[in-house]
Amino acid sequence: MNGYCITHEVDVFAVQDNKGYVIECKYHSNGGNATDVKIALYIHSRFGDIKKAYESDPGNTIHIAEGWLVTNTRCTSDALKYAECVGLKIVSWKYPEQQSLEKMIENKMLYPVTILSSVKKSSIVALFRNNIMFAKDIADMDEIAFIKQSGLDKATANTLKKEADALCR
Repeated sequence: MNGYCITHEVDVFAVQDNKGYVIECKYHSNGGNATDVKIALYIHSRFGDIKKAYESDPGNTIHIAEGWLVTNTRCTSDALKYAECVGLKIVSWKYPEQQSLEKMIENKMLYPVTILSSVKKSSIVALFRNNIMFAKDIADMDEIAFIKQSGLDKATANTLKKEADALCR
């Protein structure tokens, strides 16, 4: 995405009602990691450069409204303090308290299939290949439909189905 000074790689650029939202997603495979202030600083800097580019183009009809940082870990207190000071929106594992990533997943039951304790790597590949991403996808199907759609053997499918049903009901 073109900024005023340089081109940026942006994870998500969303537009609603002529307002643009620049969203950076930070994934950490180790939940013990925290997203620190350096990440918030560089995301806000990117957002500012993109916003300046849009504002300097007289033919542009989109107003760059907000920069966002979305992460699956917690953020340090400095990252949160900085973001609040400059208007950078943050969604992290437990922040903001009522609209955190954790709450969104729980409220919408969007648990990834990888959360199921009995799922093996080979099963994950088969599930993803067959567009089954969430435990809710499994829970919403009857047993026969799940076996058919997943391509898994009956025993594996039944084990995953029971686990998904218990999690999502």
